[in-house]
Amino acid sequence: MPKKLVPAVRGLIKAQATPDMHIRTGHPDNKRFARAERLVKKMKQLDGSSADLDRIEETLRFLRRVNLSDQEMQLVRELIVRLERYQANAQADPVVRDIAQSLQRLRNSIAHASPSEPRPAYLLDDGDA
Repeated sequence: MPKKLVPAVRGLIKAQATPDMHIRTGHPDNKRFARAERLVKKMKQLDGSSADLDRIEETLRFLRRVNLSDQEMQLVRELIVRLERYQANAQADPVVRDIAQSLQRLRNSIAHASPSEPRPAYLLDDGDA
């Protein structure tokens, strides 16, 4: 697609988006995801890699690419804040495991959700179908 048409396409996507959808382009939560991913990498460097940290990193990458509802994004924010809070704690292993499991459950609910009503590939103006 030509670069000069990108704003028009974004406008069309936003116009067709339902209230529970979010357009991720330039979304402020992208910074939050990036910060969380950097935090996980830092934790891996300091404490060594673990299955839970690997799972958190992989799940954050997945969640960053999907459209999250407000409720789902709020849960992700809370889990990221919790991870930031316990990063320097010596007893962080159970907390990290719980965060990894919570993110995994959210990822699974999104990935395996039953599809909503099918949407047409395009709509014609004036109600023509």
